Amino acid sequence: MGNKNEKEQCKFWESVKNSWVEFNEWSNKLLSSKWLYIILTIVLILIFVYCFNWDGLGEFGEFFGGFVGTIFTLISLLLVIRTFEYQRKESKDQRNDAAIQRFNDMFFELLRVYQEQVKELCIKGEDGKEYCGKEFFAKGIEKMKQEFYKSNKSYKNSAKKAYMTFYENNKSKLGAYFRTLFRIFDLIDNSILDTKQRKEYAKIIRAQLSENELFFIRYNAMTIYSSDDNRDYINKYNLLKHLPIFELVEFEKKCKKINITKEKNSESINAIYYDIRKTLKDILKKYNSNQYTLGTSKSIELSKYTKKHKLYITLKKEYEITFTYEMDENIKSTTHPNFIFLDNLKREQKTLLLKLFINEIFFDSNFSEFNKRFYGGKGVKIEENKPNSEAQIIISIINVDKQPLRLKKV
Repeated sequence: MGNKNEKEQCKFWESVKNSWVEFNEWSNKLLSSKWLYIILTIVLILIFVYCFNWDGLGEFGEFFGGFVGTIFTLISLLLVIRTFEYQRKESKDQRNDAAIQRFNDMFFELLRVYQEQVKELCIKGEDGKEYCGKEFFAKGIEKMKQEFYKSNKSYKNSAKKAYMTFYENNKSKLGAYFRTLFRIFDLIDNSILDTKQRKEYAKIIRAQLSENELFFIRYNAMTIYSSDDNRDYINKYNLLKHLPIFELVEFEKKCKKINITKEKNSESINAIYYDIRKTLKDILKKYNSNQYTLGTSKSIELSKYTKKHKLYITLKKEYEITFTYEMDENIKSTTHPNFIFLDNLKREQKTLLLKLFINEIFFDSNFSEFNKRFYGGKGVKIEENKPNSEAQIIISIINVDKQPLRLKKV
């Protein structure tokens, strides 16, 4: 309820602000229009002609001096005010231009430093050969996976331990790399740029990042080597947008338990995961801007060229989202070879896969930033609900403290 009132208050003050801006623009246009002064002159001449009387010429002179003089004094005052406003705006624009120029100089210098640091990253492979630049990250993933499969800890802890071991062995190189990378995002985030411009600059950096770099950014953010600010920037600027879920070592290992492998299913799994995450973000974004009605479902066709497998996502309450999977046995299977595997998965395998997606979206890739650590308290839980048929799976994610579910800061 409080969240709704806040939205209404924000909407009201936004409308007041917009009205004032519109009035200001209208008054500036009016005062700068030559027609205003032409019309005033004509009106004054007409008044003079209509009221002209030789006998009352003295009285008219007093009227003219008092009334018309007041009008011209008012116009003069408005013009002076407008001149001051124009000069103030011009001065502000000059300061902004200078600040933007300083920002650009710093941004592209840091970008150059980042690119140089990537080139200088080197690691020796088991074949004795040195791998540098982007190859450093590819070879690093191989070493990390070797370490991961040695561990007997839980999947996530094993992945974190494997990354931390690799980081410790390459601390001087990776430390400088991450400090420079997130210094760029700190520069963007604290600049005078508007939201749209910040996103455009963030996209320039995001375009520099390979999938292997995204892999390291993600695992670094799960450890003590990262900071809350860095995790905020990852979420805010959607840095992991193009990281395929099957590249994550713990996800790959869990999927092997349900006969889903990277070699056969990575393309289809990544596509399904991307569609689910995109739909969720769209629902929450529209809800936060009052464009979504609670209880409305959005559907996703999980298999290409057929509606046999569908997933319905519903924001039932601001703190509860329901995922309803349905399979229609009367519809033919897909002819797309990458999506036939859905027909062969058992009910419990599909349930586990859906839970893996939800967990990755709301916890791991957000580092529990907005749905656990962010709120404290009891946090968020994933629970399976009773279906209406064997062909249906219903899973809910609920914030136990009844705080709104989020994927990013609002």
